[in-house]
Amino acid sequence: MKQLVRFIPIAALIATMASCDRKDPDPQTGKPIELPCQITAGMQLTNHNTTGVDYIVNCEVEVTGGTLSIDPDVTIEFAVNTGLNIKENAAIVTSGTSDKPVIMRGNGQGNTWNGISIWSQNSTSRLSFCNILQAGRNVTFSTSLAGSIVDLKSAVTVWHRAELSNVTINGSDGVGLAVSDGAQIAVSSLNISNCTDEPILTYAGLLNSSFVLGNCTFSGNGSPFIGIYSTTSNAEVDGAVAIAKAPLPYYALRSLNFTGTAVIGAGAEIRFGQGLGLGVNENASLTINGTAADPVIIRGKNTSAAYWKGILIRSNHPDNIFTHLQIADGGSEDLGIWAGKANIAVGDKIEVSKLTLNDCTATNMAGCQVTVNQNGGTLVNNSPSITSVCAH
Repeated sequence: MKQLVRFIPIAALIATMASCDRKDPDPQTGKPIELPCQITAGMQLTNHNTTGVDYIVNCEVEVTGGTLSIDPDVTIEFAVNTGLNIKENAAIVTSGTSDKPVIMRGNGQGNTWNGISIWSQNSTSRLSFCNILQAGRNVTFSTSLAGSIVDLKSAVTVWHRAELSNVTINGSDGVGLAVSDGAQIAVSSLNISNCTDEPILTYAGLLNSSFVLGNCTFSGNGSPFIGIYSTTSNAEVDGAVAIAKAPLPYYALRSLNFTGTAVIGAGAEIRFGQGLGLGVNENASLTINGTAADPVIIRGKNTSAAYWKGILIRSNHPDNIFTHLQIADGGSEDLGIWAGKANIAVGDKIEVSKLTLNDCTATNMAGCQVTVNQNGGTLVNNSPSITSVCAH
């Protein structure tokens, strides 16, 4: 910290020495301060510049220790090809308010800076009332999507622990928010607009009660979907999954094979990419809780016959119950060994499998509406419109 030449009251000096986190370096009213490239201890950023920009960034800032705390109404301006990286032993906390949000923006026109990457496993970062503008210039997210490596640009990338609420992301040259399969994340009240790709891309196994999308708004994005993916070459989605209704349909960029308890709530819509499928593995279950007024829709990204595989049930779990599901566009290829082409297949090979259908529809497919393994598959069909049921 630079030595100040002006007089410092004794009480202020004592308060400064007692603080665990150091204040921002040499704040001066009317002048922006350049952030250091390495921040190894806690730092508090204040709203000190009456002319607009409080801090400027001219490098890839790495925060490796303590908490980077940002006060309400702070504006940080990032130069071209710069970014903010929160590493393993650090955290970032923005304390914006609805009328005094924290603003992080690029310096210049277009997508000038890379965005925020949150790597910390040891501390939870919290972004609240924070506006992130003009980010996503370069690749910040590289991960395995069902066995293949994909590199993406993202305004905010979460690898581990983070909470985002009342965050605005505008103008990413990629996705708005990218979430790794190793993340522990809670989101709500996001406003994501004008991104080149999806507003959100996340591992499907993270969809649960902490991933609240119903109160989010999305507009002007290049891909009007919530992107979801699986990770392993077997396209597995681990753990308990709860897919709730969102303002946009979900789009499965890879096949999804549930290995635990999965529930899809009323009004949720999932689109699948060409040739992909949805599976329920042994010991797993899938419950679909649509209603007459708010059915669940599962179909291809493009509404053409035989665009995607369909759903394959390979478990005998009693919770495999589909209610008010509208499924369409399946049958692009056989749903499993001997299972044939259909929108839904119950059983693969000689597995004991069970499914109950209540007031469901199945349309626009190749093959049958439903196929059932005659050597261990059980279908309870309470859906008058499903009449094309074939044995395999």
